[in-house]
Amino acid sequence: MGGFMKNVFTMLVASAVSVLLVLAGAPASQAADTDPPELVSIQRTTADQIDKDNTDAEILVDARDASGIHKIEVMGRLVGSDSTTYCIHGGTYYPGDRPGPWPVAMCSYWLLGENVDPGTTVVDWVELTDTAGNTSRVTDRALLDPLEYRVVNPAYDNKAPTLVSLEVEPAVAVPGESVTVTLTVADTSSHAGGSYTVGGSLTADGVCCSGTPALTNTVNGDGTFTNKLVYKTSTDTLYGTYPLTNLLLVDRYRNEVIVPTDAAIVVDDPAHPVGDLQMHGNFAVGETLTAAATGWDPAATVTYKWYRSGWRPEPGPSTYLLNWEHYKRWANVEATGTWPDGTVRIRRLTSPRIEQGTLDFGQPTLGSSPTVGQEVALQYPVLKYPILGTPGDYYPLQKQQYQWLRDGVPITGAETRSYVPVAADFGRKLSAQVKTSALGYPDTTVTSVPSDVNPGVLSAPTPTISGTARVGVSLQAVPGSWTSGTTFKYQWQRNGVNISGATSAKYVPTAADRGQDIRVGVTGSKPGYTTVSKYSASRTIAAGILSAPTPTISGTPRVDVSLKAVPGTWTSGTTLKYQWQRNGVNISGATSVKYVPRAADRGKDLRVRVTGSKAGYTTVSKTSARVRVR
Repeated sequence: MGGFMKNVFTMLVASAVSVLLVLAGAPASQAADTDPPELVSIQRTTADQIDKDNTDAEILVDARDASGIHKIEVMGRLVGSDSTTYCIHGGTYYPGDRPGPWPVAMCSYWLLGENVDPGTTVVDWVELTDTAGNTSRVTDRALLDPLEYRVVNPAYDNKAPTLVSLEVEPAVAVPGESVTVTLTVADTSSHAGGSYTVGGSLTADGVCCSGTPALTNTVNGDGTFTNKLVYKTSTDTLYGTYPLTNLLLVDRYRNEVIVPTDAAIVVDDPAHPVGDLQMHGNFAVGETLTAAATGWDPAATVTYKWYRSGWRPEPGPSTYLLNWEHYKRWANVEATGTWPDGTVRIRRLTSPRIEQGTLDFGQPTLGSSPTVGQEVALQYPVLKYPILGTPGDYYPLQKQQYQWLRDGVPITGAETRSYVPVAADFGRKLSAQVKTSALGYPDTTVTSVPSDVNPGVLSAPTPTISGTARVGVSLQAVPGSWTSGTTFKYQWQRNGVNISGATSAKYVPTAADRGQDIRVGVTGSKPGYTTVSKYSASRTIAAGILSAPTPTISGTPRVDVSLKAVPGTWTSGTTLKYQWQRNGVNISGATSVKYVPRAADRGKDLRVRVTGSKAGYTTVSKTSARVRVR
């Protein structure tokens, strides 16, 4: 096994052993170690130069530490070279449990490439790390300078390739046609069986040809190489000249040169002329863009297709509505021209980045004059998003919030599109605020013009009177169904004139009302509403009807024994008159409540007639049963 490969194998084994030792855990004495490792000796053990026939380079390092040496790292650099692209970077060695000194392999000649630059390597520093993690770096030039060695390469090639010729066929390509670019390159390293690379931009704007060009190389044997690169244009390649600028030629030994050229790929089709594609409009959400294909062959039929940010094709007319999905994206339009012979040409155009739209529906208004107790609705558009490709369908608005204000101060809980003014709003200024949050638009807040709140109008039906219209019989005012929360006052009237003290819901007609017209007025009031008075229809009061029971006679019907008339319970306030009768004939002068039968009454039938009268009432007479006087 070669020296270098032997060192690599040794390092791998040592590294694995070292990892196992770390996983197993270090002894307590090592964990407490804070002293860095100490270099004992360092020397080069191989020849002082390397070339293709002698590729080993090795540094032998010896060190000591109480915890043991974990890693040895040597860093070198190549100096005195024409190229700084590659340098000898040194190596790393993990001793594990092997005793020193330890070999550290440097990079070999073959790793640097066959065309390695000649020069001298020096060791910049050596770093030692113990198993406790302590490190020490050696930079003493007296120790390190003797370690240098030389890289020798008599076949070193420092000459870049040269461009011999460049041809483009065909001279003018029709879109969709392949274009072959043939380059002949000379290079002094051809004896090494080399090749070269063509890099850089072959097209000025990168839109001529799609994909990676096919490349074939031919070694001509005379120090030149011929390469053919086949490019494929597409049917939508724009007509024009595409310069083949700044060819980067690189040989196998990394020698390179940038070669300018005037050659170009020309794409044209005079039989199918294509003009411009333009996009007009304001590039913001909610706006409409218009595509215009101008200067195209009149023989071609032009159709349009729109894309959002390069995806989801949306066939349609030349106009296109930008909705919230376009925000921070782009609109792309594609115009396709189709000729009668089947030729198709496509042109594409991308808009600038779509910005936020503007929500400008004006100032909201109130649908009616605000009045206490009557619902007022806010007049303001509800934004909807059109769904692309589905005419007539819409997404709902993301969020639209409402807030009603009293004298500019938010009304608690009044956060819907409509509002019913309350008593507290009367005499104040009412307004409404709309805050719109919509994707693709900035948040906007607009407020209606403040309006005076009018007093409410009470629902006031005509009252009625229940009960019999008769003196002494209670009447009841029935106000009907007024606005909820209305407070009532009553006033009874006789022939249209207020009756003093008659201000309750009930009224009992008196004697003064007999034959008169009685009505009741109901006055309704509620905070924030206009007070309303309503009157019932009039009712004529009839005479009262007395409560008139049949009287009785108390006492023994005997001559000279006093009898008494018992009238019973009549209507309160009734005036009673009495008349005693003998066999149904009035007894002269017998008009008091008591009567003492006389001899003329013996064997006769006595009875008493009681007559009741009261102002406003019909007079009533009632006669008792007969009693026989003994």
